[in-house]
Amino acid sequence: ADLTKFRVKDEPSITEALHDLRNHQSPTNWVLLGYQTKTDVSLTGSGSGGLEEFRSKLVADQIQYAVLELTVQGDEYNPIKFVLLTWIGPKISPGLGKARASAHRSDILDLVQRGVSISCQHQAETLEEVTYEQLAQAISRYRPSYGTAAPASGTRQNMSRSSASGGGAHSAFTVVDRDHVVNGLRTVYEEKSDWAILAYVVGKKDEVEIVGTGNGGIETLKQQFPSDRIFYGYLRLKFKTSAGDSINKFVLVTMIGSSVPPLQKARSSAQRRDISDFVLSVVQLSGHFQPNDPEDLTLGALQKMFQE
Repeated sequence: ADLTKFRVKDEPSITEALHDLRNHQSPTNWVLLGYQTKTDVSLTGSGSGGLEEFRSKLVADQIQYAVLELTVQGDEYNPIKFVLLTWIGPKISPGLGKARASAHRSDILDLVQRGVSISCQHQAETLEEVTYEQLAQAISRYRPSYGTAAPASGTRQNMSRSSASGGGAHSAFTVVDRDHVVNGLRTVYEEKSDWAILAYVVGKKDEVEIVGTGNGGIETLKQQFPSDRIFYGYLRLKFKTSAGDSINKFVLVTMIGSSVPPLQKARSSAQRRDISDFVLSVVQLSGHFQPNDPEDLTLGALQKMFQE
């Protein structure tokens, strides 16, 4: 069987449900997709009853996909997070069933990101893996950064930041003039700028600053490509959906200058994770891209990341 075959049934219904989920005036906080056949996916439900209601819709012998809206308490800049959850029921065979879920996950991600910007993905095979704590860890990647909270008394599902210690570690760094950096990222997210550039302060291993913001899209960002530093560009791209709507994608572009010493290049991967997690705590992030040089930084190359 061709496990890569994938079709969407009644996509307008899925699009409408996702738009309803994204609408903060709507109480909807989860959307569920499932298989009609081995290749056809359709909308199977949505609701406003939070995680407990959603958990009751998960079926032990089915593969299902859900988009959950969670509000991170204490995150004043970008509290709303959307999580793509892949449910592989405990009665699903470990062979073809799980292989199909793996083969279709990128198609599902592309489908739902036409309606909402996904902050992270989470896979669960038991109900014990569908908890606020598990989802909080998926969002943050840092176990001590988030704790578990009960669902909100209103219609949104909430988690709170915690100062808990232990259970994991991450590289600490200082954001120089945090408000200025956050405002720079927000100008991109709010469509006032096309890009913002962050970088480690020259001579400092643990201080991050904003280098600048600008308009003009990829072409002007390309002109900022450094020679002896590593820049992390937060870039906004606008795509047309199959329904004719426009949706923004936000990409973290790692630009490594040709004269950067080898040891510093080797550290760039860990630094990118730190930068990525900070950016994601402030604004939405759809993907990462690392061009070899300015010529590699093209719209075509970035579009491939989000192709169907």
